[in-house]
Parts: sequence; structure tokens; C-alpha cells
Amino acid sequence: MLTKKTTTILLSTCLFATIGISVAAGDDYNVHDFNRLLKGDKNLADTKLEGADLRGKNLSGVDFRNADLEEANLSNADLTNANFQNADLEEANLKGAKIKGAIFKGAELEFATWVDGRVCAEGSIGGCW
Repeated sequence: MLTKKTTTILLSTCLFATIGISVAAGDDYNVHDFNRLLKGDKNLADTKLEGADLRGKNLSGVDFRNADLEEANLSNADLTNANFQNADLEEANLKGAKIKGAIFKGAELEFATWVDGRVCAEGSIGGCW
């Protein structure tokens, strides 16, 4: 028997698959935050999108300030003018992403894969070192 929480996650997973956003078992995300993303909300500050598969998506101009995007896949995404100030991007994949005008001030980028494919060093804050 499915619980209400399990049903919500399964339904949300079907919706995400319909528009090309996927979530894997064990991903730590907030269903409400994903629904905001689905609706095209550009204000995603303070959201929990850990482990989200957002590769190739147009996320230009989205406000991700203080968001939890740890282990998120943002490869080949359009992040033009996105704001990642103080966001957690630890172990996120940004390979091939468009980041012109994007703000990373104070963002945690430890072990993230940068746009050029290199892995950011431990302690990388605000940029990939």
C-alpha cells in the first residue's frame, strides 16, 4: 500500500519525466520546490533541489540564492544571468553550461564539475579553484 508521501513523489516523478526533468530514488528534494520549477518560477531562492537532473534546461535568469543544489546535474544548461549567490553547488555538474553573467559569489563549489570539465578543489567558494 502506498502512503500519501510515496504517491506524491511518484506522481511528481511522472510529471518531471513528461517535461524532461528527472529525479532518482534517494534524491533529497522538496516536491513543492520542483513544482515551482515546473511552473517556470524564476524565484527559487532558498529551495531544496539536491540531486535534481536539470541538464540542458533553460534556467536563464533564475534566482537560486541560498538554494541547495548539491549533486544537481546542470550540465549543458543555460544558466545565463542566473544568481547562485551563497548556493550549495557541492558536487554539482556544470560541464558545458552557459554561465555568462551568472553570479557565484559565496557559492559552495567543492568538488563540483566546472563548465570546462575540471573538478573544483576542496574549499572552492565563489569560484572553481
